[in-house]
Amino acid sequence: MGAAMETLGSLRPEASDLSSEIGDRRGAAFLRIWQTDRPGRWAVIFSPGDRWFSLEVDGGYSLDLFEEDTPEEEARQLLTKYVDVALAYVRGSMVAERTGRFRAPLVTVPTDAGSTTLRLSLFAGFKAALTPFR
Repeated sequence: MGAAMETLGSLRPEASDLSSEIGDRRGAAFLRIWQTDRPGRWAVIFSPGDRWFSLEVDGGYSLDLFEEDTPEEEARQLLTKYVDVALAYVRGSMVAERTGRFRAPLVTVPTDAGSTTLRLSLFAGFKAALTPFR
C-alpha cells in the first residue's frame, strides 16, 4: 500500500477549482477528488498497490481492474490513468448513455489519452431498476 499511497500523493491535483484528500481504508490507499463549488461531483481512486485498482464516481459508476502481481511501473501507469479520468469526470467532461439490449447505463469520459467507459455498479444497477421512473 505504501507505493500506491506515494503515487497517489504525487498525482494529487493542486487546482483552485478542486479539493482532494488522500488516505487509507481497509488496506487500500485512496485519493478522493471533488469540485470545490460542487461537492456532489466527486471521484475516488482506490488500490492497495497491486491486485486491484478501482475508480468510483458519484452516481454509482466505476472502473475496476483485478490483476495479480502488477509490476510497480504498471501500477503507477494505471493509477495515473485513473487520476486523469477522475479529473476529467469531476470537471464535467463525460457523456452518459445507455447501451446494449437491456439499455445498461454507462458513462464515457474523454481524456487526452482516449475515452474510458465507467459502468454502473451492480448494486447501483439493482437500485436503479427498483426505482420507479419519474
